[in-house]
Amino acid sequence: MAPLNAIRINSDRKAVQEFFSLEKDDIICWEYGQKAVSVPNYMVIHDPETNSIIISIRGTMNVTDVITDALAHYEPWNGGFVHRGVLRSAQYLVNHSLDDIREAVKKFKSNAIQIIGHSLGAAVSAVVTLLLRDKCKDLIEQGIDIHAWNFATAPCCSLELACRAETESCIDNFVNENDVIPRLSYGNLMDFKELVKFAASELKNEKYKKLSSKDKLAKILTSIDDYRTALKSNSSAQKLYIPGFHRSHIKSSIAFYTKDIVCEKSRPELFTDISLRRNWLFHHFPDRYDKKFKGVTKFLLRKLNEKDDGDKGNKLLKKWKKVAESEVVNDEGGRMGKWMSRSGHM
Repeated sequence: MAPLNAIRINSDRKAVQEFFSLEKDDIICWEYGQKAVSVPNYMVIHDPETNSIIISIRGTMNVTDVITDALAHYEPWNGGFVHRGVLRSAQYLVNHSLDDIREAVKKFKSNAIQIIGHSLGAAVSAVVTLLLRDKCKDLIEQGIDIHAWNFATAPCCSLELACRAETESCIDNFVNENDVIPRLSYGNLMDFKELVKFAASELKNEKYKKLSSKDKLAKILTSIDDYRTALKSNSSAQKLYIPGFHRSHIKSSIAFYTKDIVCEKSRPELFTDISLRRNWLFHHFPDRYDKKFKGVTKFLLRKLNEKDDGDKGNKLLKKWKKVAESEVVNDEGGRMGKWMSRSGHM
């Protein structure tokens, strides 16, 4: 390893240790600085506050990560199929760090293994969780919870794998509004390509030639929408889905209007359509997720305070305000955003 790289890695490791108030022994595995295809960048730490072992997996940041994303071949696995690049990355992590994870659980007498990721890292996190639950059945029998908390998860497995009861019980996903990455799989891209080709042909269609500009646009948009509906119903392109239970952050509830940011249950099939909506890329950034989480927390605590359990709600609200004041959230993000932005993480 080049001296400058070693200095940088040690500096990053020390920054994480100080930022999260960890002891040196709390950092179990440090696998950052990897630049090989299907070799994830991740860390395994002990969180003293929850007495959990945390596996944190980085998302797409460099060329090798992009190549891993691009390894979009579907590979048979566990009764379904998965994204090959994601599966290879998950297998690498488990093969290289499982012994260290087991030793850490025993050493710290931890009660949980929590796997966390964003974007590509979230997809890898999901498959790592399923692999760990298969290889650590003895830990589960001892009461050790193995659970994933994923953000902006890239689609990575077939529908039958994504919707299994066991998968939904151990993986929670959060999607921020119009984030395009949870909707981006090879099958979805093929459908989107066909939609663009149809739209281009409709713009040149002679049957609209005599219409006014306003009527022409209305007719074309209706035609494109009809084609899109038919394409979703009849598409032969195999799609990938987000495994586990889904929650979406949105500005206003689907059921009722509110100015608050709310978090609602969603379904895998709602993420099979690529639409270039407003803020579709910005909604993917970690700082935006951090900001939305703070908004959802504020909404939930206020609702709790409005119920009979007012004392508990007041205490939690005061605690949240104290955190919010110490970790200001703005367009640059809060605690998560400050750390992730150090490496320009996407």
